[in-house]
Amino acid sequence: MKEKNLLYSIAINVVITVVEIIVGFFIGSLAIISDAVHNFFDVGAMVMSLIGEKVSSKKIDVKHTYGYKRTEVLIALLNSTFLLVSIVFIGYEAVKRLLHPEPISGGWMLGMALVAFAGNMIATKLLHAHAQESMNVRSAFLHSLQDALFSAGVIVAALLVLIFNWQWADAGISLVLSLLLAKEALSLILETVHVLMEGVPSSLDMKKLKQDLLTIRGVMSVSDLHVWNTGSKDLILTAHIAADITSDTDYASTLKRIYDLVHSAYNITHITIQLVPARVVRELEELCIHCS
Repeated sequence: MKEKNLLYSIAINVVITVVEIIVGFFIGSLAIISDAVHNFFDVGAMVMSLIGEKVSSKKIDVKHTYGYKRTEVLIALLNSTFLLVSIVFIGYEAVKRLLHPEPISGGWMLGMALVAFAGNMIATKLLHAHAQESMNVRSAFLHSLQDALFSAGVIVAALLVLIFNWQWADAGISLVLSLLLAKEALSLILETVHVLMEGVPSSLDMKKLKQDLLTIRGVMSVSDLHVWNTGSKDLILTAHIAADITSDTDYASTLKRIYDLVHSAYNITHITIQLVPARVVRELEELCIHCS
């Protein structure tokens, strides 16, 4: 469903881009042509998102033992970076136009903006349903949202030009929207970099996790505890745990309790535990000089 919605969004943006270019050249509107160029770049971003979704779903192989989930993060980083660059460019152009306003045909501008807004809202709605499932789709959603917001801004600006002849309205509204979207783009860039640095997911409290593990019956100590994610949802945990184990039954039951807690309380499905009897921990210290 995600890939199908991405395809629909790409098709909508291609149509909007072509129509804006035709209308923009026909009436000589730089604003509409600029928006068409911006939509064209967003089509490229959505195509990259579609590629990212397909690659990240590939199965694990001997060269990529964690699979290809990181592809979605890399694509999201690339998309959000391009988005930020386009926002900076639009902001720069907006400042120039504020300083040197250009005549705008309010009627044609309003008509084209209404068509673009309708198309972009449909594309944004299609992507919104899956924006929280994947950083990759979220970056495409932000591109589409940016298009919709700018189209809405153009509508407001066109009305201000038609009613009050405020030629600066287009640039002023574009600048405000650029600042708002820059915050979202920066947030996504920081999030993707955090994942690539194998940082702890922001929704997880490591201190609480360790305390919860220590409350499990039989567990004596927890060390070398790591949690990270390969993509938007896949959480991975590794840990060294010493427990009061005297038999195979103790070992199995303790390990099961650890897995049950980590999976049910923290929704971590990829779990690797090195479980050792507490009585041999001292003898194994030299094997764990890297432990944190």
